Amino acid sequence: MWAGSVLVRVGESELYGVLGHRYTSSRVGPLPVGRDVVPFGSPLLDWTVAAQFMRVLNGCTLVSLDEELGALV
Repeated sequence: MWAGSVLVRVGESELYGVLGHRYTSSRVGPLPVGRDVVPFGSPLLDWTVAAQFMRVLNGCTLVSLDEELGALV
């Protein structure tokens, strides 16, 4: 694992939206606004080029990798 990483047990997750480059209209065509998280159902979604899905994580618990691996034995 990478330095600073944590192990998380997630109770529930749901898709929230997308991370991507957002644009706006102009006389000369679409202009980039920036990179943003845009939720599903937002009117801005039509102006977003998605790079990846975003999820909401609920019921999270930090767990120890050593304890998790020990439980497998």
